[in-house]
Amino acid sequence: MKRSSKHLILILGVALAFMFNPVFGQQESVTDSTANPSPAVEEQTEAQPKTEAVAEKKTNTEAVKKDSQSNSNGFFKNWFFGVKGGATFYLSPLKENPFSWGAAATLGKQLNSKVAFRADYLYGNMKSEGYFEREEPDGSYYKNDLKSNVDFMEISLLMKMSLNDFFYSKSPKYLRELYVFGGGAYTMYRTEITDTKGNFVMGSGYSATGDQEAMKSVIAVPLGIGVTYKLGKSDIVNLNAEFGYRFVQSDEFNGGLTANASQYTFSSLGLLFNLGRPTLTPQKITADLVRDDVKRDVTEMLDKELNTRINKETKPIKDDMAKQASVIAENKNQIAILQEEMEARTNAIKEQVATIPAQGTAGGGGIDVVGVYFAFNSTYITPAMEREIAVFAKVLKKNKNLKCEIVGNSSNVGSPQYNMQLSQKRAEAVYNLLINEFRIDADRLTVVNKGLEEPLAEKTEGINRRVDLIIK
Repeated sequence: MKRSSKHLILILGVALAFMFNPVFGQQESVTDSTANPSPAVEEQTEAQPKTEAVAEKKTNTEAVKKDSQSNSNGFFKNWFFGVKGGATFYLSPLKENPFSWGAAATLGKQLNSKVAFRADYLYGNMKSEGYFEREEPDGSYYKNDLKSNVDFMEISLLMKMSLNDFFYSKSPKYLRELYVFGGGAYTMYRTEITDTKGNFVMGSGYSATGDQEAMKSVIAVPLGIGVTYKLGKSDIVNLNAEFGYRFVQSDEFNGGLTANASQYTFSSLGLLFNLGRPTLTPQKITADLVRDDVKRDVTEMLDKELNTRINKETKPIKDDMAKQASVIAENKNQIAILQEEMEARTNAIKEQVATIPAQGTAGGGGIDVVGVYFAFNSTYITPAMEREIAVFAKVLKKNKNLKCEIVGNSSNVGSPQYNMQLSQKRAEAVYNLLINEFRIDADRLTVVNKGLEEPLAEKTEGINRRVDLIIK
């Protein structure tokens, strides 16, 4: 009994050590690998075309994002539950037919890709029979054909450790985990020894007359090996097979036949269910984790480099767009101001037009509504001049009964003959603009050339270089 307790304490101590170092030095190796990627990885990254690098970066980023999202799948994250049944093998002093049955349920949690803890409940029966011979204290020998029957139930706390790293360089496709397990168990039992005729001989948990009493209890040490296969891509249901050995330091477990320790095994086949989508799968070996970490670090490096390049290349475009937006806003303000000015000019012309019926147009009279002013020795119509003409054209379109006289004028700089030709060209330029741009009927327009005949000022020559638009 003392030796079993020492074994249990030792196993629990090892389990706690693994809990505080769950990846067995994996973090150090991963950190070294990711901090100094191999030259081959760097060369491949540099040689990779930009489009492929961007596509791979996007894929890896989505994978990392998916992994981070799956890390929050509720209370049952990385818990598993299993049911199994199988055969027991009883290593008792009676050697014949040592097989019987057992059934178990298990509940556990995966701590990382290497270690898991679980609690098992096992209920079963063990039988054996055979010839038995024993020397009694008085020197005589007890000889008989006996049968042994043990009913037991076991509650165990086990640590499970994956062996995938020892056999694979890349995660296998269907094999989820190859593992060993060990721990401590509390076993309650009742052992009955009978002869071939069914008469009670001796036992544990029985009275001297063969009546059942309270079950005996003992500490057992389970050790074993197991394998788990995936039954689907979702990794929810898995097929599990185990072989477990139990050592019991007790001379009562065998019913008092001998003073030796007892041993038995339990071989099982069953189903293992993951409660919720597992985020820590034992199928992932250290090499996979290292590759994932290297890929993630390379992805982050590419992401950072691409963002830097994109920001550097797009900054001038953004600055130019900001300037253009500012110019557009300023132009909108100017357009609004011009629209207000045109509206005011249009209203003023309308007021002048309203007086025409009272004044009449007989005798060649009219109203000088708009004056379009030209640069020195020029017939070019500027945008500002076009706006003045546009206001006037708007009034003509709304008043179909009005006609317009286009009068060309010039300054006295230069010969009279040249100025006469220049004022004619200016008047014709306005005439053509009204017809071609603003679609005013030609029969409503008349071109008159006055040259130097009607100056508005004697000394201010710029005022005389003009075309007057007179409503008739």
